[in-house]
Amino acid sequence: MALSTPISIRIDGYDRDGDEVSFSASSTCNTLNVSMNKNILTLESTTPNTYCPVKILAQSHDGATTKSFNVLTIAEGSYLGPAFDINGQFADNTEVDKYRAYLNGNTTISGNRGFSNQAFYLWVTDEDDTTTIVSGTNKAITHTFLPGYYTISASLRYSNSYYDYNETKSSYTLSVTSNVVIETIATELGLVRTPGDVNGDGSISLADTILCLSVLSGFPADDNMATADINNDGKIDMAEVLFTLRASAGL
Repeated sequence: MALSTPISIRIDGYDRDGDEVSFSASSTCNTLNVSMNKNILTLESTTPNTYCPVKILAQSHDGATTKSFNVLTIAEGSYLGPAFDINGQFADNTEVDKYRAYLNGNTTISGNRGFSNQAFYLWVTDEDDTTTIVSGTNKAITHTFLPGYYTISASLRYSNSYYDYNETKSSYTLSVTSNVVIETIATELGLVRTPGDVNGDGSISLADTILCLSVLSGFPADDNMATADINNDGKIDMAEVLFTLRASAGL
């Protein structure tokens, strides 16, 4: 899942004998605040651009089980994921609303403001909003995008064409869908590292071993280092030291 603002999620769990189930949650990331109040999980990011594991522990009289998932933290005001909605409101028919979104592959962007048709214009430019990728249209956009951030614009006016402003129909929703998954986006953004590539430079060398030893001696690790662990325990320790030593020696 992607996270830009705090979110609360209800966690459900049942014991086959009807015993009470208690929940707890944790993450190895220092930049992701994780808390559990009964069965309500709250996630809040303190730093964008991290890919953090979250582990849920459910316990009852009969035993315990865990479920893990990853959270991609992004800057507030940015949008990404396989499917997401953007809600906005026009103040008049000259306003142009702009949204920063990560797009990749075959993507559909459609709009709705309560009419039988879209009834406003959409267009897509590059991240800097200088080069037009998809020209303005009052219909849904379907386009194959190269991986990256883009600017999605919405307005009642495009060039010499326009829709009349209607205060009761001024709110709208943009729906964006694609076949990309969160892990792919995190990898493209350089947030997921090859096991053993602790410093994220694209190779496994003695530099990674030195960094592992530094972390073990108390040097603060950035949260994305944990994605390079080799045994899926979510941390950098002696296992990574030995692995990187062997890899750098060609063993």
